[in-house]
Formats: sequence, structure tokens, C-alpha cells
Amino acid sequence: MPTSSYDLNLNRNAVNLVIVKAFLGDEDSITELLDAGGAIEDAVYGFAFGGHFKLVSDITDDKPELKKFAARGYARGKHSEEVMALRSDASLLGALLYGHAQAGNSTHVQAALNSRGGAKYLPVILEGLASTEQTELLLHLVKGTRFYTLALQSAAKSGHTDLVQRLFAAQSISLDELKSDATKLNHDIKVVLTYAMQGYIKGRHFEHASELLTIGLNPMHCLNALAKKGVIDANDASRLITAIDSETIQEQVKGLLTEQFAFDLETLDLSMDYSSTTLPGLSDGETESAKLV
Repeated sequence: MPTSSYDLNLNRNAVNLVIVKAFLGDEDSITELLDAGGAIEDAVYGFAFGGHFKLVSDITDDKPELKKFAARGYARGKHSEEVMALRSDASLLGALLYGHAQAGNSTHVQAALNSRGGAKYLPVILEGLASTEQTELLLHLVKGTRFYTLALQSAAKSGHTDLVQRLFAAQSISLDELKSDATKLNHDIKVVLTYAMQGYIKGRHFEHASELLTIGLNPMHCLNALAKKGVIDANDASRLITAIDSETIQEQVKGLLTEQFAFDLETLDLSMDYSSTTLPGLSDGETESAKLV
């Protein structure tokens, strides 16, 4: 069965299929996944995360612009020698801090923020913390800032529903209240919820995106987050529509697909069981290894 857009983009704890295969050093699978549309950036990150140093350099020597993804992976994987070698490049400091944040390395994070000019790294640090559910440090650092939506989208993309709810609560947003009283859904709340919804869509967590969509958000925001270069994959569209409980909203989505994306509704398959949300394409052993990533 060919690798789908869903297979490539399903994100769990800042990990997708390409990252897992690269983390495990599976070069043959990476070649196949890249041919299927996987991102070379994810491969570099995964190779670095897994400590496959030569595989990283084989790519970054030819494409030095990808070093920032290696920096993220090395920092998340706590490969100290490689991290130290990259610290001299000021352009990579943000990427290293993103990886340190993903690893929950509070020492590096706090040292950077306390340094002169370190506040500029706060957004990327918050994004990294949210992506791997470093909850307490994230909530401490995001308090009183304007970066809640950034953290929300990152947490949602990685499927961290509990963290998303805590970020909502920190802004006095209750989904239960909004479901029971639509008049409370003002513009500011819609903006916040839309960031979370788009994060869920980017990480292919359609059931959680659907919950937010049915509260009263604009479905066009869903489709914009789902589109790649203006094109929406039929499998992704099918999964999104089947996840939506409201027939009215399903029809709205179908209408937008045809009107805005020239989508052929005949390519939809709404009869499939799309309930599985585990990372696809992994053996039992690889699935166990992926839990460590």
C-alpha cells in the first residue's frame, strides 16, 4: 500500500514516520519515504536525534542549510560533542535551544533566557517545550507573554491534548462552556481556538480538530492548514470529513474543497475505518522503539 500524506504527517510527541525511521538509522526506508514526499528536514533531524553522525554529515555537507535541523536533533538527543561543535555558529543557537527545550533541558533554557539578548529565543523555546509536553516549564515561561497561541499550535500538532487544555484554562477558555453557550465564542477566543485547531490538523489529529470546528470555527482554516502548495490529499480529506460529527459542517467542508481547491469529491473514501491513530508503517519492534523517541 503506498505511503499516504497522513502516514508522512501524523505527529506524536514531535515525531513522525520519517523521524522514527531516521532515528533508527533505516536508510532504505528513508529513501523510500523521501521519494513518497517525506521531508528531508525530518530525515536530518531524525538521524541527528538518533546519533547517526555520518548519515547527518553526508546530507549537510551538500546541503548546509539543513544544519539547523541537525542542531535540533543533536540537542534533543543530548549528543553533547556535536552540540558543542555547533555552538560556535550563532545562526544555529535558536535551533539548539529548540532541541534543548524538546529534551526538557531547563539548565540550557534558563541560561539562554538569562543571557544578554536571550529573550529573543523565548518563542522558539516555548515551541520546543510544547512539542514534547514539557508542561511545567512551559506554563512558567509562557505566563504573561503573547505567545500562548504559538505554544498551543505546537502542543496540538504533537497531539498533546492535556497540555492544550491547560493552555486553554490559563486563558480562561472552557470548551464545555462554549459548547453549551455559543454566545461566549467571541473573536479573541476564536483566534486562540483556531491556532489549536490548525495545529491538530497539521499533526493529523482530525478528531480533536473536529471538536473545535463544531464549536463554531471557520472550516476554511482547517483546509488551509491541510493543503500543501494549494493541494489537499484525498486520504487526508476523507479522514477529516469522517471525523466531523455534524453533517452540516461535513457539507460545508465538501463545498469549500470543490470551490476553493478544485477538489474532486469522487476521490473521497468515506467508508473506511480511520479510527487508528498510531504511527503507521512500523514493525512491532520499531513501534516500541518509537516510544523512546
